[in-house]
Amino acid sequence: GVLLGPRPVTGLSAGLWLLVLAAEWYCRSSLTPRSNRLRDELKQQEEHGAVSPALQAEWEMLHRRSLWLNSLVLVIGLCVLGLITFMSLQGGV
Repeated sequence: GVLLGPRPVTGLSAGLWLLVLAAEWYCRSSLTPRSNRLRDELKQQEEHGAVSPALQAEWEMLHRRSLWLNSLVLVIGLCVLGLITFMSLQGGV
């Protein structure tokens, strides 16, 4: 890094971590609270025996989005670990 100058792999790692942070921020600030609120509404509707199909569809869409984002974060984390391993084997860490 610092002694050898910036490397493309370092920039790639930083960019991937920024993507992870953006996904996590979106999940924590918007997606999860909205999904939890809809899930609570669905539970209340189930208790009364009438579930709104639109509400159910919206919750399922948010749940799918959450699964995709969590999978993305996992894959990116593994890629960054791979990049770090690659850099250490090349003598760059």
